[in-house]
Amino acid sequence: MSFFDKPVSVLEIIREILSSNALYYSAVQSGIANYTALAKKIKPEIEKRIACDVNIGTIVAECTTYESCFNNRIDTPYFAFD
Repeated sequence: MSFFDKPVSVLEIIREILSSNALYYSAVQSGIANYTALAKKIKPEIEKRIACDVNIGTIVAECTTYESCFNNRIDTPYFAFD
């Protein structure tokens, strides 16, 4: 990263990682993800991208923030009652 590059936040990196992996995305979207296990899995990739250590608790908190985006969305029902 050069001096003029915009710094990337941990949340932005997590969103990229989770959005680009169908399994992670589906687990988070459906609310069945174990965030501690997920954080341990993606921690090396995050640290590689930002070139510094990241606390597991930080990753878990950011995953929870990412998941809340799905909870605030109004889903269209699959069927309608007459």
